[in-house]
Amino acid sequence: MKKFALPFIIVAIIIGIYEYSKVKPNMYVVIVVIVLFMFGMFQLNSKIPSKFSDEEENDTEEND
Repeated sequence: MKKFALPFIIVAIIIGIYEYSKVKPNMYVVIVVIVLFMFGMFQLNSKIPSKFSDEEENDTEEND
């Protein structure tokens, strides 16, 4: 799914910029593009581990 996320985001950005550059952009299209962009970003960010997870585990072990 990660392979599809980046092109998906790029296509959403291109469609959003094209639609928003019109004199009267269709707000439904802009809203759909924003939702698709956020979904793609969520897919990319779900694979990145949190940098605080190790620190929280170490803090709880030290306090015991």
